[in-house]
Amino acid sequence: MGKIAMKEAGSAAVQSVLRQLMPDIDKRLDLIEGYVRNVDARLLALEQKVDARFEQQLAAINETSNKILKLEARVEGFMQAWGLLVQPVKLQQKRKAS
Repeated sequence: MGKIAMKEAGSAAVQSVLRQLMPDIDKRLDLIEGYVRNVDARLLALEQKVDARFEQQLAAINETSNKILKLEARVEGFMQAWGLLVQPVKLQQKRKAS
């Protein structure tokens, strides 16, 4: 009987300590939860910023590519109009004296 009484007394003491610590544990858990929410919000904002920047750069690259293609076509058209289109040059072989 003494063992059982000691177990119950020990269990009651542990429960008492845990009840006293519970508000502190709850506060700490709330702080951790708030920190995690803050980090999550910051990561989401960063992800959106990176996505927007990527889309912006992709649009700039596509626009530049289109402008280069148009410019290339215009230059080629001018060269043809002026007869300046570069033709491959045939090199004449020198004859050896026999």
